[in-house]
Amino acid sequence: MNIKQLDSLHGERVIVFVRYGFKKKTEETQSYKGMLINSDAIGIMLQRSIDENKDDNEIDFFPWHNIDAIKLRK
Repeated sequence: MNIKQLDSLHGERVIVFVRYGFKKKTEETQSYKGMLINSDAIGIMLQRSIDENKDDNEIDFFPWHNIDAIKLRK
């Protein structure tokens, strides 16, 4: 999927699988659920709830080199 294809997913609920490690070794993968609010050549921005209160949101940035997958939630 390229960046132009992600433009159609802005505002959609997604799950982002992010890889963390050193020297391209995958030591840990975490998933984040939220709404895709932006994507560009550097990475994506995801708005997500940080607790049970839906009014408490944060915006996270994930660079492309750390993203393993993006799933569309329906």
